This record gives sequence, C-alpha cells and structure tokens, in this order.
Amino acid sequence: MQEKKEADFRYGLVRVRENAESIAFYGGEENELQLLLDRFRRAFENLSVSITVLLPSTLVCYSFIAFFFQFRIH
Repeated sequence: MQEKKEADFRYGLVRVRENAESIAFYGGEENELQLLLDRFRRAFENLSVSITVLLPSTLVCYSFIAFFFQFRIH
C-alpha cells in the first residue's frame, strides 16, 4: 500500500516535469501544485500510520532480544 502511494506521488512529479511547458502556458501551476501536495500528503500520512504501528512493535522486539542475549552471553 505504501509503495502504491509513493509511486503515485512519483508519477505526479514525472507528469509535471514532462508537461511543464503546457502547464505553464495554460496557467495550471496552482492546480498541479495542489494535486502534488495531495499525493504527497496521502503518502506521508500512510507512512506516519506505518511508523506509529511498527515502531512500538520494533522496540518491544528489540527489548526482548536484548534481555534474552544479556543472559546468553555470560
């Protein structure tokens, strides 16, 4: 899911780069900016949710492993 949102954002950047002349000619800069900001927001919000969910789990696993190896090393 995160990859799709990031790919959508990258697609938007490429689309603007390839059509920059037409966008400027027709005065579509503000519209394109809003589309890119919306795509970026969706990708970043999804990443934030992933970090919020995964970070506590990672810390718990790290604590368990550190505790386990504390007794295994000696």
